[in-house]
Amino acid sequence: MTNSINSQHLAVKFNFNQPKPISTILYDTLKDAILAGMMPLGERINEHHLATSLNISRTPVRKALKQLTTDGLTEYLPNRGTVIKSISVTKVQEIFSIRQALEKLIYTSFIAQYSANDLLTLTRFRHHMISHENMNQVPDLLRDFHNFNQKIIRTSNLTTVASMLADLDTYFKNFRNYSLATQNRRRLATYEHLFIINCIQSQDLVSLQTAVYKHIQDSEEAALRKFAVIANASGVTRYQSRQTKLDQPLFCDGTQCAAKHALERLLR
Repeated sequence: MTNSINSQHLAVKFNFNQPKPISTILYDTLKDAILAGMMPLGERINEHHLATSLNISRTPVRKALKQLTTDGLTEYLPNRGTVIKSISVTKVQEIFSIRQALEKLIYTSFIAQYSANDLLTLTRFRHHMISHENMNQVPDLLRDFHNFNQKIIRTSNLTTVASMLADLDTYFKNFRNYSLATQNRRRLATYEHLFIINCIQSQDLVSLQTAVYKHIQDSEEAALRKFAVIANASGVTRYQSRQTKLDQPLFCDGTQCAAKHALERLLR
């Protein structure tokens, strides 16, 4: 069963066919909608109206809203109820700092134990990324990035770290929508992924860690700029892009890759 709620600014669909508690479905769906910018800042979430619209009791709604408030995505205001809260710069920076620390562990473990078959898989990812970027096939390119990340995480065999990353996946997914919203940023992200693959192939851990750090840093800055715009913040200029526009077509031939030279310049 799929239900939806509608108001002047809000139209969110809830899929109750999932094997999860209703409160969890409510929480996950509302969280996704807030992070995706579908629910305007300051918009009120009326507990009674939501429960009535979805034909459910108020208990799971209250539980979901309480968790959203705990996460800092909503806040309770006297005489108004629960409203959408601006996601602070500090919150975004905190999440990306966690990602930096966890991915450093992931890549260090990966490069210490990958196999020849893993390298072949990375080579296929590289070819797919180049093709999809050059043809501007955005959904396929984003899927390439996701598959690449999942491959690195699985092969690292750090299950606890992987679980911690999974707990933040909703944030990462929505931040990715913001940080890869422009063609220039997607092209730069493609170069960054290709350079990361080159570092793995050459077993250059120092350059690999630098490349991963810069990739996450660029993603963070792009996400911060987007959130600043959404919130009509005054400090947008603080996050002006330092990215270089890359117009040449992508190509890779073994370790002699255009991405390597482009990223070497950016990493200086």
